[in-house]
Amino acid sequence: MSTTDPAGSITVMLRFDSDFNFFLPVAQRGRPFEITPGYVTTIKDLGELFGVLYTELGVLRR
Repeated sequence: MSTTDPAGSITVMLRFDSDFNFFLPVAQRGRPFEITPGYVTTIKDLGELFGVLYTELGVLRR
């Protein structure tokens, strides 16, 4: 269950390997893009938001 982020919105930059292009809208393929989920979430949930299983997530950078 997601909850509203009491501290305000947080923007996350994502970039998926080209192997996952078929999950992504054309404008987000092959380049980093930002999303602001609007609720508290996990890296796992962000990947799955785009149809990428968490077991396929690789490098995380801060």
